[in-house]
Amino acid sequence: MSFQSRNVLLLVLPIVVYLGASLLAGPKVLKLQVQREIDEIHVGPNTTVEIRLIISNYGSDLEEIQMEDICPPGLEIVDGSPIMLGTLPAGETLKLHYQVRANRGWHDFTKIRITARDYLGLFHRKTVLQAPGKLFSFPETSKLRRIPIRPRQTHGFAGPIPAGCPGSGIDFFGVREYRLGDPRNHINWRLSARKTSRFFTNEFEAERIADVVLILDARRAANVSVENRSLFEYAIRASASLAEVFLSDGNRVGLLIFGKDYGSTFPGYGRVQREKIMLALSQAQELGFRSLDFVPTHLFPSNSQIVIISPLIEGDPQVLIRLRARGYQVLLVSPNPIAFEKLLLDSSPHQLSSKSINIGTRIAHLERKLMIGKLQQAGIQVVDWSIDQDLNQAIQVATCRLLQPSHQNLKRA
Repeated sequence: MSFQSRNVLLLVLPIVVYLGASLLAGPKVLKLQVQREIDEIHVGPNTTVEIRLIISNYGSDLEEIQMEDICPPGLEIVDGSPIMLGTLPAGETLKLHYQVRANRGWHDFTKIRITARDYLGLFHRKTVLQAPGKLFSFPETSKLRRIPIRPRQTHGFAGPIPAGCPGSGIDFFGVREYRLGDPRNHINWRLSARKTSRFFTNEFEAERIADVVLILDARRAANVSVENRSLFEYAIRASASLAEVFLSDGNRVGLLIFGKDYGSTFPGYGRVQREKIMLALSQAQELGFRSLDFVPTHLFPSNSQIVIISPLIEGDPQVLIRLRARGYQVLLVSPNPIAFEKLLLDSSPHQLSSKSINIGTRIAHLERKLMIGKLQQAGIQVVDWSIDQDLNQAIQVATCRLLQPSHQNLKRA
């Protein structure tokens, strides 16, 4: 062997040793298991949730491992990172954790990416591990005061709704002759003084609970979307707020999300029902056009209270009037699409003149006012809600002007 060949061999030998060491120390077949932990599965709006991943190594030593959690869209990372680089010896575990804030919706975690390298960075192995997990973010709600409703039928449990019959309550109902056992403080002394041998007592109107069905209009044609803002999101918030106030009063509340198809949550009571409704609203999406004629009224208890959350489009008033004629009490909470679009146009650059916008807005408002007038003449309660107005205030102003139905129209369940 010549001197020159020996020199070349001496130069190549370190490289061969370097590559051999990398090959021997490089990652073998990856034997990893992953476990995902989520602090809370069902969370409210603007709630921070911690996501934890625990990686266990059942194979050989891993000199360098990179983990990347594949986050679903709609999550905002507020602390930490879903990517981590570290070492993982055989039989050990490695933990990755970070915090997120979720938009309204259903967020489905599926996989994490794993990349293992040797310490020299020459060889690597990649794999994807299944790490399923779900996070439901409930819609935002507003605190509402009690809403006066008067369905034709109530249930025999104490609640906030006047039942049209005597019982325990606070509103005066009538006077009858005193019976043994009646409370003395209910005696009508003025009327009794006119009679020489009889006493009379005051009766108060019984207060019961009722069936309330919320109908969320999820038709794409009925909603307005401009850039990243959608009127449908405000309708969802209104639905969630209404569900909370009716459930807190003890009523039996159900939900129907109506679009191309419909999803329903059958009427129920209490916290469990609230969670079911919020879960359904967290997954609500706008769907294709379908007339309100196809609303499945067979799902509603007869003579119940229907609360419809809809922007209201042409053809809807006739359907709502027919529902009213079938014996349902109807309350329409209508996010105003005209005011919503005008608000967005005023706050963003556009090529339309202010004069043309104002004329178009006035015409649209007049058409909407005519539709609302028809509904009110049919005895339907209407809350025309502009989203820049507090929802509670809009409902209270609208309902306090309405005439309550007479006792004769009410039935006791």
